[in-house]
Amino acid sequence: MVKKISRGLLALCLSVFMTGCGSDKVEVADYGNIEETSDASTLTEEQLSEETGDTTVKEAVDMSADEDGSLVDKLGGAEHYWESTFTASGISVDVKTNVEVKDTEELPSYKVSTIEESEINESEIVKNLLGDSARKIERDLSIAEGDSEIVVQGINGLYLQYNSVSGDDLKLPEEIMTATTAPGWRDEEEYFIHTYEGMSDGVEYELFLGYDKKEKAEYVAYFPKNPGEVLGNPDLDYMTEYWMEPGLASVPDVKELIGEEPERNYDAILSEADSEIRTDLGLKTPEGFIQKDEYENTKEYIIFLSKSKLQQNGHESLRDLENIYDLKEVLENMGPNSYEFNGFEASYGASLANQDFFFDMSQGINGIHQGGIVYFTDEAILGYNLTIDKEFDDVLSYNVPVLSYDNVISAFEEAVTDNLDVTQCPESSLCFEYARIAYYPVDSPENPDETTYIPAWEFITSNAGVVVLLNAMDGSLLDIIYDY
Repeated sequence: MVKKISRGLLALCLSVFMTGCGSDKVEVADYGNIEETSDASTLTEEQLSEETGDTTVKEAVDMSADEDGSLVDKLGGAEHYWESTFTASGISVDVKTNVEVKDTEELPSYKVSTIEESEINESEIVKNLLGDSARKIERDLSIAEGDSEIVVQGINGLYLQYNSVSGDDLKLPEEIMTATTAPGWRDEEEYFIHTYEGMSDGVEYELFLGYDKKEKAEYVAYFPKNPGEVLGNPDLDYMTEYWMEPGLASVPDVKELIGEEPERNYDAILSEADSEIRTDLGLKTPEGFIQKDEYENTKEYIIFLSKSKLQQNGHESLRDLENIYDLKEVLENMGPNSYEFNGFEASYGASLANQDFFFDMSQGINGIHQGGIVYFTDEAILGYNLTIDKEFDDVLSYNVPVLSYDNVISAFEEAVTDNLDVTQCPESSLCFEYARIAYYPVDSPENPDETTYIPAWEFITSNAGVVVLLNAMDGSLLDIIYDY
C-alpha cells in the first residue's frame, strides 16, 4: 500500500478537520534577515570543501550549533502551553496550544529551486539502477499480470492527476490506491511517463520515471516485480504493511507470530540510504531527507506474503482485517512458510532538521508535490516511491536564530489583531488549538522558480480553517490562510 501524501500530513488533516472560504496572501518583502556570506557556517558543501580543506561540513555545522544552541535552548524549553483570549476586529480569538518541541542542534535555512525537465538525467538514472539490462516497458502495466503494485501506484500518482476517472480531487487518493493498471509509456504535453524493467543484484526490478511539466515535479518508483526474490523466497510475491498498537507486539502469541525484531541502527541505515538515493537519482537534497516514522499509538510492520495463499483464504489484501487476531488467523491458515515479517519503511522528504514541511491544504492533493516512502528489508533498501519538486541549491545558514516562545506569543497576537480579515472568517470566533514549527516556502519576488525554506510558526484553528504563519526568526507575518 502506497501513501503519496505523507502520513504526518494526513494525520494533521484528520485531527484538525477544518473547513474554510478563501485566502489572503500577505506579501513578504524579505526572508527574515538571512544573508549569504562566506563564513564557514553558512557555506554549501562544495564551498566548504573548497575553502576549509579537511574541515567537514559536519564540523562547520557543529561550530554554528554550539554557538547558537539547540532549538529547545532557543525557545526556552521543550514544552510550551499557552492559553489566552483576545479580540481581533470584533472576533473572539481563543488560544489553547500545547507545543512539544522536536529538538535539533541545527536549524538551517535553504535556497531551493524548481526541478526543470532538462535537469533530469534519465539515461544516467536508468544505468545506475538497472545497468545494461534495462528495457523499456511500452505496454500497460497490470498488478494481476505480475507487475509491481508500488510502481503501478507510482505511475498513477502522476497519470491520474490528468486522467482521473471521477474528476473529483477528493476521490483522487482513493483512485490512486485502488488502481490495478497503469500506462507504461506516455509523452504528453503536460507530463511524461517512462517505465523500464531490468535486473538489480539478480532480482528483476521495475523503474518508473515521470515528470509533471505543469507543476515541475519529478516522480520515481523503483521496486522488484517479486519482492520475495530479494529475501531468497520467490513464493512471497506480495509485500504489504500492517499497523498495530505497540503493546500488542509483546503479547506472547502475537510476539510468536511476528518473531524477534532485529536490533537496527536506524540513523546509520537511513543515512546510507539517503546518500545512495541521492547519488542514484542525481538529486540535490540535504542530509537527513529520509526519516523513520514514529507514532505514539501505532507501530508499522512490513510483511511478505504468498499472494495465492492469501487469496485462498478469501483476501486480496490485509486492509480488510480488523485486528491483529484476524491477521494471526489468516497467517496461520496460510502456513509458516507463506509469510515473513521483515523490514520497515521510512518517509522521504517529509521533514528537514526534524521539523515537518508546511503544506497548503487549501490546494488539496494537487498542491502536494514532495514526499514519498522508502521501503527496507532488514538488510537493505527494497525500493521506493517518491515525488520531488525542489532542488536544494544553497544553505543560507546552518543554524538560524529564532525567537523565544514568549516573543512568539506576542508576535502572534499582534499579527492576528492587525491583519485578520473578518470578512473571510466563516465563524464568529476562532479557536487555535494546534501550533508547531514547520519549514515554510517563501517565493523570491524576482524569480518565481526560486524559493527560500525558512522555519515558521504554524498556528491552526480547530473550528474555522484559518492558519496563521509567522517567521520563526523575527516574528513577522508570512501568511494568513482562510480555507485550509
